[in-house]
Amino acid sequence: MRSVLTESPTGRVILVFVVYLAIGVLVFVSPGRTKSEPEPSHSAIRGSIVWRRENCLSCHAIYGLGGHSGPDIVNIVSLYGDAYVRHVVTNGMIAMPAFELPEHEVDDLAAYLQHLDSTGVYPIRKKAPPVFGEIR
Repeated sequence: MRSVLTESPTGRVILVFVVYLAIGVLVFVSPGRTKSEPEPSHSAIRGSIVWRRENCLSCHAIYGLGGHSGPDIVNIVSLYGDAYVRHVVTNGMIAMPAFELPEHEVDDLAAYLQHLDSTGVYPIRKKAPPVFGEIR
């Protein structure tokens, strides 16, 4: 018995997509995953709301996705520190405007950025390729 999915080019594309989607789901919900993303604090969740409300993603990216006129902010806290981030948010810098936020919202935004910093490293720092004849 022949399958309609494997006989037409469109059917093959659909079949490949379904298989690809099933593999992706199995990888991401597999109980074998050992590393889980840290849970955000309540303050970090409120900070994500401030982030969206102030439209920070129009200029800044998270893991390379978003605006590109400002830096990717995933590891901004570990690179420059919490005090620097708070200073730039409240006072502005070069092309970034100063935001007149209440202190508790600045705290929440800093907690959100700290949470993002704890989720990974971006861009991924690759090791240099091996040099011929050299053992590393």
